[in-house]
Amino acid sequence: MSDVNNMWKNFGITLIDQGIQFLRKSFNPNAQVKGFGFIRDSLNSCGLNAVTSTEMDLKYKVVDWAVWQEILAMVNIILKKIPYVDDFWDCENYAYFTSSFVPLVFGITCGEAFGKFTNSTSRQQWMHHWNLIVDKQGNVYVYDGMSGNSCQVVKGQPIKMGLGVYEPQTVKFF
Repeated sequence: MSDVNNMWKNFGITLIDQGIQFLRKSFNPNAQVKGFGFIRDSLNSCGLNAVTSTEMDLKYKVVDWAVWQEILAMVNIILKKIPYVDDFWDCENYAYFTSSFVPLVFGITCGEAFGKFTNSTSRQQWMHHWNLIVDKQGNVYVYDGMSGNSCQVVKGQPIKMGLGVYEPQTVKFF
């Protein structure tokens, strides 16, 4: 690799590192540490007790929904700059990016969900990935990085957001 290429590589790594440091210093999320039982109880209380959940860790950090809204606004800015590429950068990439980036930068837990999406207009259905968020109060929210939309999950009601209905089948918290 040439000296110029090494310079650009090192500069890019430095910018990423500094960007993460700047974002971490941008606010104090005031996270609380909870066990997986809290996550599972939150999923059950909003009617997602049939969803298969995977516990990857023993402890998780949760924050108020207002803090999540700030974080998702930042995530949306980043994701809007990444073009969708069928089979190479699509729904699971958006979901996994969010569930990895948020803990890396802010130290907060973000789940990744997989299930059925039904388009409200065309009635077409397909399998889809998105994120599930549990806040400090035990409320559960859906966030879809492809659209940038989010909504609260309410027991007994379909999860309607944007142009469709989300039906999670599995969720991982890590």
